[in-house]
Amino acid sequence: MPRTATLKPLRRKSRKGQGLASWVVNVPAVLSDTGKRQELFFETEKKASAECEKLKARKDNFGRSLSSLTATRMAEAAEAYKLLEGGSASLLDAVHGFLAVQKARKASVNFLDLFNLFLEAKKDRNEQYRRELRVTRNRFPQLHNRLVSDLSYRELEPLLMEITPGGRNAVMRY
Repeated sequence: MPRTATLKPLRRKSRKGQGLASWVVNVPAVLSDTGKRQELFFETEKKASAECEKLKARKDNFGRSLSSLTATRMAEAAEAYKLLEGGSASLLDAVHGFLAVQKARKASVNFLDLFNLFLEAKKDRNEQYRRELRVTRNRFPQLHNRLVSDLSYRELEPLLMEITPGGRNAVMRY
């Protein structure tokens, strides 16, 4: 069993020709920002002691935050780590990405509502142009209830490929 960190500043004596003596704090991997053992150097004992106090607080808070997790949450976290294994994303990256997608979906509207807003914005255009817009809107009823944020070119391309090449460009423009 590894020994526990003392988190006390130590006086590092200068070696011949290597400058002034300094204070050093040995930071174990579990408390390090890098996840690896570190040595932090300070000019004064006061600064080194202050860093030790920060590390002690981090150590105490870490234990408390883990004890506040339920067994179910710990199991979910373990499963999430298994799913991320072998990838380059961390669990935090994955959660941030998911929340960004959820935020975009929440702010999104369905395709029909957006197209109707577009038609409303074009109400001062000529009647033929507005009629073509309505025809284009009605050509794709399968998209009407879909959120715009969920649509991608992979879904639109097959729908557009069904249209003859002569008419496809006009529909894509609308």
